[in-house]
Amino acid sequence: MSLNSASLPENIRRCLQNDIKRVLGKQGMTMPEIQATRDVATEREMHSKFENYLRMREIPFGTSRMDKKSTFTEGWPDYTIVLPRGHVAFVELKMPGKTLDPDQERVCASLEAAGAIVRVCESLGECILVVSDLLKVYKP
Repeated sequence: MSLNSASLPENIRRCLQNDIKRVLGKQGMTMPEIQATRDVATEREMHSKFENYLRMREIPFGTSRMDKKSTFTEGWPDYTIVLPRGHVAFVELKMPGKTLDPDQERVCASLEAAGAIVRVCESLGECILVVSDLLKVYKP
């Protein structure tokens, strides 16, 4: 009999030690762990598509890597986007239903207090709409 997530009840998978979970792979993961893995993959895909959009429009931007712990300021928004005439906007991408953590709230509030443009987006479409609207306001 092959082992799969259906053959191990959720309550058993929650009790497994991490080294056993690693050996079992997805079969040893709880449903919240599986969903978190999917969310990370979906968020990475959304970031990649947004970056491609910015490159295609030749919009300068900066972002930190998602695959390593950032050495940048804790809570800094995902994207620093340079708009025409030297204006800058900050965009934070969040999965639908997710909220800013306390560091992100603090940094976004301080950026806004300094007069910066800060937007939190929950989808690729929302990110593109935000940038498109900003480009209309800050024309070259």
